[in-house]
Amino acid sequence: FEKGSSAEKRQLNILVTGGKMSKASAVARACGRDGHKVFTAEIMPYQFCHTRFCGYVTKHYVLPRPTVQPQEWEATIMSIVKEQNIDLIIPCTAPIESSAYAHLREKLPANVRVFAFDGATSDELDNKYTFNQVLVKAGLPCPETAAMECLQDALDFFKERESKPDDGKKFIVKPAVYDPKARTEILFLPIDDKHRQNEYLKSRNAT
Repeated sequence: FEKGSSAEKRQLNILVTGGKMSKASAVARACGRDGHKVFTAEIMPYQFCHTRFCGYVTKHYVLPRPTVQPQEWEATIMSIVKEQNIDLIIPCTAPIESSAYAHLREKLPANVRVFAFDGATSDELDNKYTFNQVLVKAGLPCPETAAMECLQDALDFFKERESKPDDGKKFIVKPAVYDPKARTEILFLPIDDKHRQNEYLKSRNAT
């Protein structure tokens, strides 16, 4: 990375969240090299994440989980914004947490920017099915996608396909909302072992 000169016009107080992510370190360093004042934060239990030890970081904060303690999380962020006179928040978090920051925009002082979509757009793009429908409406080529809000939806989907000529298509069944464990357990369906297929569909925890 080359040192920029953006801080020569105005030095910003920047809060970079998602400190355990390598991208957070890259963003913190890039902002610091440009001359901005950088603060970082991460949820428990990652209080000793590597980003807090970056030479460009003025102070590091430990946050409650927005998905578990949303009110406490919001209060903590608001406190940091006020304490450090934050101008810009850059979330480098997991998608489900980034959505919380997108919705936070509406409650922050008008002078505080969040490097994220608005809440409604973030929710639409974070959900795999609604994101797919955005592509469909835009006329862009994309994989055939179906929404499965319960196990029966999944069973009905594959049962209907069995009644049609085999076109050779295989499908990946993923949770609509980010799940770090489930996203690594990929099985291409349908398969001949229907018991295994049904058990796998159950493990997707459709809601």
